[in-house]
Amino acid sequence: MGRPGVVGIRSGIGGYSQFSLDNFNAENIAKILANEVHAFSSDANWMEPNDKFSEYVNYRKEKDPNGYLDIVAHGTKYTIIYYHNGVEYTLKAKHVAKMIKNMKSFKGNGVRLLSCNTGGDPRGFAQNLANKLGVPVLAPNNLLWTYSDKTGRLDVAPRKSNIVGNKDFQRPNLTQQGSFITFYPKGRR
Repeated sequence: MGRPGVVGIRSGIGGYSQFSLDNFNAENIAKILANEVHAFSSDANWMEPNDKFSEYVNYRKEKDPNGYLDIVAHGTKYTIIYYHNGVEYTLKAKHVAKMIKNMKSFKGNGVRLLSCNTGGDPRGFAQNLANKLGVPVLAPNNLLWTYSDKTGRLDVAPRKSNIVGNKDFQRPNLTQQGSFITFYPKGRR
């Protein structure tokens, strides 16, 4: 997955394969995906419809702060996942930038990523997205947590336990809170 232009795709049935957007026309694919994203009234939610994070993050009080476009997606330090028609697309910043530029709701003010870990590497996804878009990008430097209590609270923190199956695996360790970091365009990477 670390090769340039290689993007993962996982179907809703659990299969996984790799393909290269470079073999296709990446710009056209990004435009197609952006058109499928719809003309959002404000933020862009790129998660599965039944995803609990997606549901809970909609209760946040501050949407599109300072005119920034909110992008809601699962993420890593180097990619985000765009879910569409039962398929998950693992996308790099260059492809997401093309999608965002084609969205009617993007006004060029900046982007806030409501996506885990996307700000976790100073040279990672958020920085590359800021470079490609030429606008500031806010991103969490650790996991992003939302809650079922409908308060809209967002916390950036690691897991209380990294052991799958442990009761604290799905709980934030608020004694080690992270934060949203602003990444500014620094030129192309």
